[in-house]
Amino acid sequence: MRLAYNHSLLPRLAPVWRRLPDWLQWRVMWLLNAKFSVGVSGVVFDDAGRVLVLKHTFRRRYPWGLVSGWVKGGEPLEAALLREIAEETKLSITVERLLMVRCDRLHLALEAVYLCRSVGGAFVPSNEITEARWCHPDALPEGVHPHHGPLIRHAAAIRGHLGGRA
Repeated sequence: MRLAYNHSLLPRLAPVWRRLPDWLQWRVMWLLNAKFSVGVSGVVFDDAGRVLVLKHTFRRRYPWGLVSGWVKGGEPLEAALLREIAEETKLSITVERLLMVRCDRLHLALEAVYLCRSVGGAFVPSNEITEARWCHPDALPEGVHPHHGPLIRHAAAIRGHLGGRA
């Protein structure tokens, strides 16, 4: 159930609200606000300016895309991305900078997208990822997720403005 705020009541409720203990204020706010899942994605470049795209086992419609996954409770965002790349590919990356935060209101999800750089390792397939390719940002494989192509091109442009550094 979602309650609409009545702004004319706020001045009358403020004295009552201030008397509530902090834990109760927090609980009321938690109950009244939408809950979101939090995910991370990485746009990973190599030294030649190619981007890493992965063939995801469980994505039937658009199997190719960026490294991505869900953040565990209490896990820092960058740590979640490093964990996902290690679990899914065994590759090593460095997380360079936050590129953007996207909101998917339909699925109540937030996604932090990072610009990353490959630092080594050899790809090893996993249950989730069957193939990895390094592609030029304008030559992505057929079946790339429709949100990921524009993200990759945006990241390539940002990287270009930074002189090839992520």
